[in-house]
Amino acid sequence: VGVDGGGGGGSGGADDDEALFGRAARRTKLSDVRKVETLSVIELGRVNLVQHRQTSAFYALKIYKKADVIRLRQADHVNWERQILKALAGAAPHLQRFVKSFQDEKNLYMLLEYAPGGDL
Repeated sequence: VGVDGGGGGGSGGADDDEALFGRAARRTKLSDVRKVETLSVIELGRVNLVQHRQTSAFYALKIYKKADVIRLRQADHVNWERQILKALAGAAPHLQRFVKSFQDEKNLYMLLEYAPGGDL
């Protein structure tokens, strides 16, 4: 299961991420953000409000537990979600902008623009 097709914190489309949010998006990894609060709990994990340690920008971080994604046979769904969000980034102003995806041994992560009052 891989949102970005790589392991250990890579980005499947770093050039696209960089075009949207500058060079910081290419380098952002989990240790670059700090959890502020949990925004919601979703079937496959949770969504946290996070703040980038260097820029102080706020983002929504969707965290999917790999074990649940596999157990519930949702790998295709998660991959399609990422591809759709990435394809629509910037093209549809009413949708949250996709910033970056990455993963570690236990989780898949999607970093999204934070939209207070929005629905993830």
